[in-house]
Amino acid sequence: MKDKVNISEEVSRMKNLFGYKAGKVISEQATNKTEEQKIGDEIWFNEYHNNANELANAILKIKDSTQYYNVNSYLNSKSSMDIVGAINKGFESNDSVFVQKVANYLTKLGFKVDPGIEEKVMGMAANVQKIFTGNFKIISSPTQAAKSGAETPDAKKTPAVIPPAAFKFVANDTFPLKFGNMGEKVGQLQTALDIRNRAGQPNITKKFYTATEAAVKAKFPDYNRETGVTEDMFNQLVNTGSVESTQKVNQAMNQTKYNPDVSQYNTQAPAAPATAAPAVKYNIGDLSPDEKYRWNGTEWVDATV
Repeated sequence: MKDKVNISEEVSRMKNLFGYKAGKVISEQATNKTEEQKIGDEIWFNEYHNNANELANAILKIKDSTQYYNVNSYLNSKSSMDIVGAINKGFESNDSVFVQKVANYLTKLGFKVDPGIEEKVMGMAANVQKIFTGNFKIISSPTQAAKSGAETPDAKKTPAVIPPAAFKFVANDTFPLKFGNMGEKVGQLQTALDIRNRAGQPNITKKFYTATEAAVKAKFPDYNRETGVTEDMFNQLVNTGSVESTQKVNQAMNQTKYNPDVSQYNTQAPAAPATAAPAVKYNIGDLSPDEKYRWNGTEWVDATV
């Protein structure tokens, strides 16, 4: 069942990526996208799939600040996302090299940025590693610098355009539930949809974002962002999927036992029970089910640090 959901999700994603219009055959689909739209589609697609190298390369195709703003506007109209939001969602904690590459390039275009990269001491050997915190920021743009009298590479040709604000989630537990909402009901929706992270673990963030929306579309092809998830849709998903999804979540949670004693995390990755499947392979940045600890590749550390 999960494979079918993933296939439907990918097909839906690819249709959106290529500007698919319902009710038209392939020969009638429009293919004459602008360069900014093509770059925006690459950023959008690779952010969703956490393809760090491809995401960085897509951003590096932006020629100047004018094109940056045009790509930003396209992304905002397409998915309520902007380039900064794609960077913070698409790159993971161990992708600091790619983030720094993007930061250096945007600096050449006249932007002043904070890459959100920190140096942290890891493990008993006190190794220093650069970690991306997910807090990439644009401190000032070429347009802002030009107003203050500073010289920028393309200040004369940059229009007075204000970049769209970074994406923010809105607390909501009433129907309809919409893209960008967060709350307990969104968490219940994610549980019923069996939302998981890249490591295959339950990923109940209680935030209605791209992965949740794709899973909803797979269940309800007529879903659209304007009307959101209605109470009837929610009840269908939760009532029919709660038993199955709860069993899946419990099974996944029981495959890996976490000792609440923090010292136990500093020795080795938790082992799976003898009767369970082989131990889960953890990626840097993965959280424990209680979200209190983060795996840094060597040991479990406090996730709030």
